[in-house]
Amino acid sequence: MNLNSVREQLVPADCLSGFPLTLNTSPNFCPPGADTGRVENRHRRIPVPMRINLARALLCAMGALVLVGAFPAREPQPCVEPLPIRIGSVDPRFGIDADDLSAAIGQASDVWSTAAHRPLFRVSPDAELTINLIYDWRQKTTVKDRGLKKQIDTLVAAMATLDRELDRGKASTEAMRRAYERDLADYNAEVQAVNDAGGAAAGQYHDMELRGQELDAQRARLNAHVARVNALVDRHNDIKIQIDRLVSTINGDGLAGNEIRKGLYAPRNGHPTIEIYQFSDLADLALVLAHEMGHALGIRHNDNPHAIMSPLLQDASLVLKPQDRQGLRDACGV
Repeated sequence: MNLNSVREQLVPADCLSGFPLTLNTSPNFCPPGADTGRVENRHRRIPVPMRINLARALLCAMGALVLVGAFPAREPQPCVEPLPIRIGSVDPRFGIDADDLSAAIGQASDVWSTAAHRPLFRVSPDAELTINLIYDWRQKTTVKDRGLKKQIDTLVAAMATLDRELDRGKASTEAMRRAYERDLADYNAEVQAVNDAGGAAAGQYHDMELRGQELDAQRARLNAHVARVNALVDRHNDIKIQIDRLVSTINGDGLAGNEIRKGLYAPRNGHPTIEIYQFSDLADLALVLAHEMGHALGIRHNDNPHAIMSPLLQDASLVLKPQDRQGLRDACGV
């Protein structure tokens, strides 16, 4: 029997007496005994109600049961066939374009499909499962922190430059100090010797005065150099204070060190939905999508903090861990 044609159940005429019947033209209706090909998955998260109007059932003497009524369209079964997905609503404040979002969805799909050795998702404009990006304080704070972290990166780079200058300044200061102390010791020793000998002659006294003036100039140059190095130290400390303030702001904004929900797979108005609330970059978006799409397949959380299906996603990457693969086997039998 062609499953795309109109199904019609023939029963003996004497069974029809007193029972109003309606011809069923639903392409999903199969007569009794027909194989619908439907496979139930005990891991399905969203149950599909089947409403059958028993008042229209006809039980004839031959034992044939004929159900005539409205049958809902059969939903795709996760893991048995590719699960249709589509992009729903995307808040423009995320600043992500359709191509980047589609690429992230593709990466998330591939990580599971590759492990299963068959496609587990397909994009369809008519899919019930929608992916929505919902903007709230979490992403707003993430964007703000991203700007603060850029400032920190700039300040850290400036501090690194200052550190190199300070290293050179300290080294040259030490060399100048040693040279000055050596010249000063030689000068004082010569002065002491001249004085012990009864004093300097006129010409010798003039030479000693010139050397003393040169030592004074040498000391002035050393002090000026030390002042420049100390200015670098002050700039270094100022930058450190700025970095500490920015870090304190980030730590106090509610994201750092706290558990937040980055995404959610749940029914909304009777339809399965993946909602994404927060991601730091496109790689993080793909990771959050992979986690929630795993739930759409019926995969549960595991206790490996590095796994995609870890409930925290704190140290995870877009690579399946053994616990993720076990969850896929449990849910899909692959």
